[in-house]
Amino acid sequence: MERNSNVEFLRFFLMFLICYWHMFVHGYELNLMGSSSSASIANLLQMSLSDYAVDAFMLISGYYSIRFSIDKIIRLSLQAYLVSAVILIIGLFYSSVLITPTYLLQHPFPVSTKIWWFLTEYVIIMILSPLINNGIQSIGKSLFTKLLLLLLFVDCIGYMVIAQGGNHLLNMLVLYLIGRYMCLYIKCPSFYQSIAGFILVTAVLFAILVVLKNYHQEKVGWFLMSNNSIFVILQAIFILWVFLSMPPKTNLFWNSVGKHCFAIYLVTEGIGMSLYRQWAKINDESWLMVIMVIACTCIICIIFDYVQSALNSYLRKHVVNLYHLL
Repeated sequence: MERNSNVEFLRFFLMFLICYWHMFVHGYELNLMGSSSSASIANLLQMSLSDYAVDAFMLISGYYSIRFSIDKIIRLSLQAYLVSAVILIIGLFYSSVLITPTYLLQHPFPVSTKIWWFLTEYVIIMILSPLINNGIQSIGKSLFTKLLLLLLFVDCIGYMVIAQGGNHLLNMLVLYLIGRYMCLYIKCPSFYQSIAGFILVTAVLFAILVVLKNYHQEKVGWFLMSNNSIFVILQAIFILWVFLSMPPKTNLFWNSVGKHCFAIYLVTEGIGMSLYRQWAKINDESWLMVIMVIACTCIICIIFDYVQSALNSYLRKHVVNLYHLL
């Protein structure tokens, strides 16, 4: 399937939003809201406008389908290892980057040790993709619908009852399956219908968050912004439809950027708390300035990934040759 540049731009936009979301969650420690921290009304609005980024990113993967490729697994593993190595080197010279004994133990195996939880779950789904994709083709729409609804119940209701967020394999698998279902069985709404749906869901979520804050139930509000919240999943579905409903375009620049934007997540999350706290300080001074700083950070990460990609390609040839020899 030819790359749709609208979706490639969406990938970049979602990575920007993930950075923006992490600034609130980790920089301001609003993942603890309702216990040791509290979000302002402005914070709640900003968070409700960025909480869906991870879900939408996984929906894209489901919509276009993940296919098993040993070469891609090696490429992702080398990318993670090279990013991890650079961050480790930076951490040795700059105390603002926290290097712990646990990190040193995780460093040689960044995928399997969950330095980046999303990367680990993504690789697992890729390994399972022949079973998943062939299973979807064989069971038909009716059974697929029933199984998906059951999984949604477990993920959105069951996990919410026990206060379990959505940063886990089940939720990523559910999102992948929703993306496949959207591609196979649901006609994309019009642009205006998609925009209206996104605004409606976001407005309802924001209104509930404000009410919960007024009744001192912010901890409940936090879980309503988790990746397995039905509100967040609906936001992700509608934002994907917004970009899919646009006339397809092919733009070599955005197609190239889309291939490299995953590095934004790897680098920023790899640096972690120190970076997010700096963004929070800048946001305290100017919300416009922090948007510009995060955007510049994203651009720097993409430029870095072009260099990383060249080295990755060189190393991958030798690793793949070794794999085939075995």
